[in-house]
Amino acid sequence: MGVGAIMGSGWMFAAQYTSQEAGPGSVISWIIGAVLMVFIALVFAEVCTIVPVEGSTSRIPHITHGTMISYMFAWITWISYLVLAPIEVQAVIQYLAVFYPSLIDTSRDGALSMAGLPLAIFFLLGFCVINFYSLKWLAKINNIVTLFKVAIPIFISIVFIIFCFTLPALKDIKTEELSLMPFGFNGVLAAVSVGGIAYAFTGFKTIVELAGSTKNPKKSIPVATVGAVLICLIIFLFLQSAYLLVMSKFVHNNDWHSVVMPGASSSSFGSFAIMAQSFGVK
Repeated sequence: MGVGAIMGSGWMFAAQYTSQEAGPGSVISWIIGAVLMVFIALVFAEVCTIVPVEGSTSRIPHITHGTMISYMFAWITWISYLVLAPIEVQAVIQYLAVFYPSLIDTSRDGALSMAGLPLAIFFLLGFCVINFYSLKWLAKINNIVTLFKVAIPIFISIVFIIFCFTLPALKDIKTEELSLMPFGFNGVLAAVSVGGIAYAFTGFKTIVELAGSTKNPKKSIPVATVGAVLICLIIFLFLQSAYLLVMSKFVHNNDWHSVVMPGASSSSFGSFAIMAQSFGVK
């Protein structure tokens, strides 16, 4: 459940945004972000092993601080979950827009076009149908979806690493001498927040929200929360390395801010889709 929640749309964009902020130092950014998130996860895990209840982010404050504080946390949590589905839908459509440009209005900085809006509504309705069903059924579906969420990023990483050493369009390009941290350690830290690393790891909270459903919370919750973060860190590092390996071929003077794939504009969305399209994948 935790791995499936963390592996949302974050991996689709974070590799690009973190490299723009930190260059190759983005690998360090991922590690820093994961370490910080583990500390946060341990706090949640410790509290939820003491009080293993459903909806822990709002019910535990009710036990410790009363109704008003609980209401505030519940409201904040509800808003955070409310925006997640539209974010995921927007991410999917932005990737589809690489192959179907009519879905995005480029004149409005990537806003949905009249063609993309109905598709977004359709996706959102699909999410609603899935979530209206029972938790047990949703958990079964989540197991299948998680396999895809893990397999696809790993597959993409392997493919692009192989491309980098076998595809003439890439292997024949001489890579310039690049700095590990072209924007300094400030850039490495900025990538944790601005690059989407912190957002990518927030999915671990799903585990503690369902703490009341666990059979052995003292053991399973800490292992699940920390384990999910570490497993996803490995996948994110794999993706980031593949992205850096390919894009380093097109970086000049350590300018990771404005690096663009051949045939792509600076306003293009969906870095991995753009890379695939540039190499002839339709």
